[in-house]
Amino acid sequence: MEEVLEDKEVQKTAVPQVVKTLSIFAYIGNGFWGLVIFILMILAMTSIDTIERIVGGSLGEQKGVLIVTFLIMLAICILPIFGCIKMAKGFKSGFYMYAAANGIWVLLNIFAATPQNIFVGLVSLGFIIGFGSQLKHLK
Repeated sequence: MEEVLEDKEVQKTAVPQVVKTLSIFAYIGNGFWGLVIFILMILAMTSIDTIERIVGGSLGEQKGVLIVTFLIMLAICILPIFGCIKMAKGFKSGFYMYAAANGIWVLLNIFAATPQNIFVGLVSLGFIIGFGSQLKHLK
């Protein structure tokens, strides 16, 4: 019985370098946008006048809606980071978490229809495609 166990080799799934590299860039990008959204949320909670000057109008009683929107956007930035962590460990489930949250980010940026947002959305879409091309190497 011991001979049979010794003959079996334990194969460890190697995570491709592409996944590791893309993960590092995704950490940086999603972390940056998460930080920007967090700062804007804190600014909205402490000084609604500043936010009203930025958007060019009165928010009135919409402060609560704005905070909830910031929290949702913050979650959309944090979930891809957790997905990247799982992919860097070799798990396919990380891709689905990353693709779902980052896909929402892509749609929001493209629907914003400004050149800068479209560019950010297309870069994020490129990351989804890049990670998706490596799915066969993840377990």
